[in-house]
Amino acid sequence: MKKGSEGDYSYTYGVVSAKGLKLFTDKQMADLAMFKSVGEITAFLEGTEYEKDIQEAVGKKVDPEKLGRAILRHFIRIYDEIISFLPEADKSTLESIIMGNIETENLEIIARMLHAGKGAEEIEKNLSPCRWKEDFKKTLVSAKSIKDFAEALKGTAYG
Repeated sequence: MKKGSEGDYSYTYGVVSAKGLKLFTDKQMADLAMFKSVGEITAFLEGTEYEKDIQEAVGKKVDPEKLGRAILRHFIRIYDEIISFLPEADKSTLESIIMGNIETENLEIIARMLHAGKGAEEIEKNLSPCRWKEDFKKTLVSAKSIKDFAEALKGTAYG
C-alpha cells in the first residue's frame, strides 16, 4: 500500500468514528454550561469516559485545577490511542500540532509565573500534562529568572 493511501487511514477513521459516538450531545453540552458548581460538573462526568481520570480530583471537595488536568489527561489518552493507528509519516505532524499547543501554553505559564516570582513547586502544579522529559521540565520550572528560563530553551525546539 502506498503511503498516504486511503487504506492507511481506514482503521484510524473507524476508531475516530467510534470515539465520536461517545461525544456529548448538544443537550448534554447545554446542561454542562448551566451547572452552577464544579461538584455538579464532576457528578455529571461520573459514569462517562472521563470518570477514570477525574477520580483523583474528587474528594471531600472537588479541586477545579485537578479536574481540569484530569480532563486533559483523558484527552491525551484518547489522542495516544488514535495516533497509534496513523501512518508514521503523519504521526509527527499531528504530534507537533496537538502537543505543541499544550507545550506552548506551558511555556507561557512558566514565563508568567517566573515573572510573578513564583517557585518551582507552584509553577509545576499549574502545568498541563505534556510530553516533556522530566529533566527538561525540571530545568524550566526551577529557573530562577526569565533570563535563566530563556537560556534553558536555547538549543531546543523552543529556543
